[in-house]
Amino acid sequence: MALEVDGGIRWFDGELLRKVANGMETYFWKEAWSANEPLCVLYPGLFSISCGQDFKVGEVWHTGSGRGTWRLPWRRELFAWENELLQSLFLRLEGVVLREGVDRWCWKPEEGGVFSIKSCFDILQDLWLVDGVLSGGEEVVFQNLWKSKATSKVLAFSWTLFFDRIPSKVNLAKRQLLAAEDSKRYVFFVIEMMNRRFICFYIVE
Repeated sequence: MALEVDGGIRWFDGELLRKVANGMETYFWKEAWSANEPLCVLYPGLFSISCGQDFKVGEVWHTGSGRGTWRLPWRRELFAWENELLQSLFLRLEGVVLREGVDRWCWKPEEGGVFSIKSCFDILQDLWLVDGVLSGGEEVVFQNLWKSKATSKVLAFSWTLFFDRIPSKVNLAKRQLLAAEDSKRYVFFVIEMMNRRFICFYIVE
């Protein structure tokens, strides 16, 4: 299953959030740990003049006098407008306190932060539905699909088929993997190697 839907939207990344403990395994600028987006995206101007772009959160957090402070290294003195951005950044980080423990990823759709197939299924269903709703017949099919005693591979294939996500010639053309006006014939086949399955195709002239 690809981590992108049509249009290149990386849906999976958007559902993850970094929970920081000691901050030694999380990049300060490059990972989404204090907001839904990385700080390098929210503050590109500050990121461009930082000389610690690859620093971890724990490396720029310093404790002293009973409270912690952020010490960010810069390539030069900040201009007045950059200092305003920096104060905005500090306000965003206000209340953040590092503690003992290991940083971890959390799955935002679940209250406990633990990934579940059901919540993942719901997200993909919303992304793939054309008009955002199911017809009466479609709803019945989906309600009963996962109750079937068929193997998981058959169920997954059926679900993909119902959403028209099978790598047919038309769908491959939509994803610009094949030219829409291509008149060649393509033969698809599956190769199993090292306990992994690969879908391949070749062109029939």
